[in-house]
Amino acid sequence: MSTAADDADKIKADALEFIRSQTTMVVATASSSGIPEAATIYFDVDDDFTFYFLTADTSKKYQNLGQNGQIAIVIGAGSALSTVQGGGRVYRVDRVEKVAEANDIIARVFKRAGTVNHQEFPIVALPHIDYGAFILKPSWLRWLSLEKNTFPEAYAHGYHQLIP
Repeated sequence: MSTAADDADKIKADALEFIRSQTTMVVATASSSGIPEAATIYFDVDDDFTFYFLTADTSKKYQNLGQNGQIAIVIGAGSALSTVQGGGRVYRVDRVEKVAEANDIIARVFKRAGTVNHQEFPIVALPHIDYGAFILKPSWLRWLSLEKNTFPEAYAHGYHQLIP
């Protein structure tokens, strides 16, 4: 017989499997005056639900994150019958002061995006563009799965709170 802790661990493992089945997520940011912006980006995630992503330093989201480090994410748009939603404060990894950490994030995201080298990554193809490496450790994360056959333990008509 499974315990509540076992069930929660299974839900988190299934949610992570779902997240890793996706290559992009939507991020929503806001400027310091509250003007919103949303965009689809490539990302990577680790076993602790820490998210890694890149964005062009000329993008609105880069500017917004410099003014207001809060972000919301959505994974599972389109035909998926599951969605993960979350948010929290992001941390920008300085590519000059923390070269190894920034390069690790870049490599992680490039690999998940299926690019062989950095020249194939969409934002790098833009002329004269640099990009920032970001980390999100969500302060909240929830999963809704309506995929009864794929994730039978998680199938529900409500959200599973993954974090906190």
